[in-house]
Amino acid sequence: MYCAATQPNKSSRIYFGLGAFAWACLMFLVTSWVQNLKYNMWYSSSASKMISAFIEALECGRTQDVLREAKKLKEELPVTYEYRGNFKELAARASDTLRNQNHKTEKEK
Repeated sequence: MYCAATQPNKSSRIYFGLGAFAWACLMFLVTSWVQNLKYNMWYSSSASKMISAFIEALECGRTQDVLREAKKLKEELPVTYEYRGNFKELAARASDTLRNQNHKTEKEK
């Protein structure tokens, strides 16, 4: 079995140690990048659904409902750099509320 710690040459042990450290740093960067992609994906998806629901409601002439949901979203959304906040849940709630109201008004017509 080949092990860097048992090598007689000190420089090879140092190179193997630096290589292991570099590999660990690379794995950390890759993991961080993948996590960032995940956050960007759910943020974009939530924002797209919310905007679609807002447009649908505006096309039906329900500006007061859109304004009420937008104000509620603004009040409940924490602005922070430390974490992503709860935008995903708030956007999903706003779009669901507007879509449910759209379906109710369509059934009434």
